[in-house]
Amino acid sequence: MTKLLVRLFLLTWVMAGSPGLYARGFEASDSMNIVGMKHPQIAPDGARASIIVSKADIEANRFTAELRVVDTRTGQEILALDPAWEVSESRWAPDGQQLAIIAKRAGVKEAVAQIYVLDIKSPTPRQITQASDGIVQLAWAPDGKSVAYGREEALGLPKVDGKLVSFEVKERGYLATEPRKRIQLWIAQADGSGEKQLTRGNWTLQVPYKGSGPAILPFAWFPDGKSIVVATQAEPDVNSLERALRIVDVATGEVHSLLEPDARAINPVVSPDGREVAYWEYPRYGDAFSFSVRVVDVASRTVRASPPQPLDHNLSLARWFPKGGDILVGGDDSDRTSLWIQRRAAPPIKVDTGNLDLAMHFRVRADMSATGAIVFVASSPQSPFELYFMANANARPRRLTDYNAAARALELGSANMLRWRTHDGFEANGVVTVPYGFQANRRYPLVIVSHGGPMQASTLKWNSFTQELAARGWIVFEPNYRGSDNLGRNYQVAIVGDMGAGPARDVMAGLGELKRQFPIDADRIAVTGESYGGYMSAWLISHYQGWRAAVLGAPLLDTADFADLADVGDLAGSRFSGASPWEPGGQAVNQSQSPIYASAAVKTPTLFLTTTFDHRVPVVSSHRMFQALRQNKVETRFFIYPVEGHGTSDPARELDWNKRWMDWIAAHFDGAPGEKGK
Repeated sequence: MTKLLVRLFLLTWVMAGSPGLYARGFEASDSMNIVGMKHPQIAPDGARASIIVSKADIEANRFTAELRVVDTRTGQEILALDPAWEVSESRWAPDGQQLAIIAKRAGVKEAVAQIYVLDIKSPTPRQITQASDGIVQLAWAPDGKSVAYGREEALGLPKVDGKLVSFEVKERGYLATEPRKRIQLWIAQADGSGEKQLTRGNWTLQVPYKGSGPAILPFAWFPDGKSIVVATQAEPDVNSLERALRIVDVATGEVHSLLEPDARAINPVVSPDGREVAYWEYPRYGDAFSFSVRVVDVASRTVRASPPQPLDHNLSLARWFPKGGDILVGGDDSDRTSLWIQRRAAPPIKVDTGNLDLAMHFRVRADMSATGAIVFVASSPQSPFELYFMANANARPRRLTDYNAAARALELGSANMLRWRTHDGFEANGVVTVPYGFQANRRYPLVIVSHGGPMQASTLKWNSFTQELAARGWIVFEPNYRGSDNLGRNYQVAIVGDMGAGPARDVMAGLGELKRQFPIDADRIAVTGESYGGYMSAWLISHYQGWRAAVLGAPLLDTADFADLADVGDLAGSRFSGASPWEPGGQAVNQSQSPIYASAAVKTPTLFLTTTFDHRVPVVSSHRMFQALRQNKVETRFFIYPVEGHGTSDPARELDWNKRWMDWIAAHFDGAPGEKGK
C-alpha cells in the first residue's frame, strides 16, 4: 500500500507537468522530466558518439542510466540499449564498431557490475568479465582484442550474517561498514575467452570518490599495446597524496616508475606517439580540489615546463590532439565552463563554444576522436543539457540531441552575470535569474543560493532548481564568493584560513550591488545552500541579520567535525580552515571559522535538510545546531532522509527535499510568492 501511494504521488506530480497543455512556468514536476547526460564518448573516426542518459523512473523510484548512440553527421539515434541495463561507463573499440560498457541489470541491489561488449549492428551485450568485486573503469587495447580494467581486491576478512566481524580503521572510519578496497589492473579478452590479473602490490590504482568528486580514469594504453601507464596511490583512501605514475608491462606484469608519489598525478593520458603522458596534477599547488594539466616525457621521466601564459583555471579535462603536442583542456571560466587548446610552446587558445556551458561538476564532460572531432554535454540558462558536436576545434558546435525540447518551450526565467568588487579588490561575480515576465517597476523577493564545493562555481548553465524558484516569482542570486574556481587561482585560494568571514563579505558586497541594479524587496530575502553553500548560509544568519528565512541543506557547520569525520577530511578539511583542530591553537582556529559556535546570534527561521548517512559532511553538526536554535527559541525544523549519500538520489526524496525547501521560503515570504510589493 505504501509503495502504491508513493507511485501515485509521483505520477500526479509528473502528469501535472506534462508539456503541451498550456503555456506555463517551470514546475517541480518538470525537473523529473529533464534528461540528464554524462560520459560522452566519440568513436575514433568521429562518425558516432555514445552518451549515458538519465531519466526519472517514477514507478521504480530511481534514475535510469541508459546507453544511447548517435550518428554525428545526422543526429539520428542509432542505438538505445534496453533501459533494464544500468550503464556506468562506455568506451569505443579502436574499429569504432563495438562498445565496451560497465553495466548491471537495473534494480538488482546485490548485482556486481561487469564489463560487456556490444556490436553496434547487433547490440546484445556479451559479458567478458566474472568479477566478484567492483570494477573501476576500462580501456580498450590498441588492437581491439582485449580490455584493461581496474578490479577491487577481496578483503579476505571473516564475516557473520553477511557483515564483517570487525576491521581496522586506518584513515577514515565514520559510517564505514568495511574498509576501502585496493584496486589492481586486470586484462579481459574482448571475445570473452578469459581474463588475468596484471598487477599485485602494496599500492592501489587511483580510487574513486563516493558521490561527487573528480573524474577517475587511472590507466591508459601506450599505442604499441605493450604497456599501460597507471596512476597509483599508497592507500585506498581519497585523502592519499602519495600519487605516482607507473608503467606496467602487459606481457610480464613488471612495473616501472614514471613519476614518484610526490608528483600528485592522476588520470594519465598517453600521447598519440607514445612519447609523453599528460596527467592531472591534483591537488595543484597543494590546494584542495584544484587541478592543472601537466606532461611528462616517458624516456627522460622529466615533467615538461609550463607553457607560456599557463591557464589560471581549475582544469579537469585532458585529451591529446591527433598530432600530439597540444592538449584539449577544460574548466570553469568566469561566466561559463569552457574549453582551451593548451599548446606546447605558445599561449593557450580558447575554443569558441558560443553561449554554451560545458556542465562542470568537478569534471568537464567532453571527448575527442582520433580525427580531432569533439563531443560534449552542454547547456545554457534556458536550454537544458544536450549533446553537441564539433568537427574540429575551430568548427561551430552543432546540437546532436533534442531530449529536453519540452523544457525549452516553457516560460523560463532569464539569467545574466552580475559583477562587483570585493572589499579587498577582487572582481567577483554571480548569476542573477529573474522570473519570466520580469518587470522593473515592481519589487521582488530574493532567494540567495550559495553553491557548494567551495571550489566550484555558479555559471550561466541550466539549473532546474533555480528555474523552479524563479517560477514562484522570486529573483535568485547565486554568488561566486572567494574559493570559487572560475575567477583565477588567487581568488580561489583566498578562502584558505578564511572560510567564513571573507566569503560572507563577498556575498554581502554582491547583495549590495544587486539591490542597486534590481528591484529587490529588502524585507523578503532568504539565504539557502547545500554542502558548503549550507555553511555559507549558516554563516550569514549567524553574523548578519535581516533575513526572512534560511535553508541549510547537508550543511558543513563545524570544521573540526569535517576534518575528522568527512571522507575528504584530510584532503580538504584543515586545508580550508588553515589548521588541524589537533595542532596547537587549532581548536581556536576551527571554532572561529565554524558557524555552529555563533548559533546564539541566529534569529532567522531555519530549516535543516540532511540524509542519515552522509559520508561527505557529518550530520552530527546539523543535530547540534538544530538543538542550539531550539533551546534559543528560534523557529526551526529538521527533516532527515534515511538514506546514504551527500543529498538525495531518488525521485521521491528529491521532490520532497525541494518542496520542503521552497515551501519553507514561501511560508516566510508572507503568503503567495511575489504578491507583496506589486
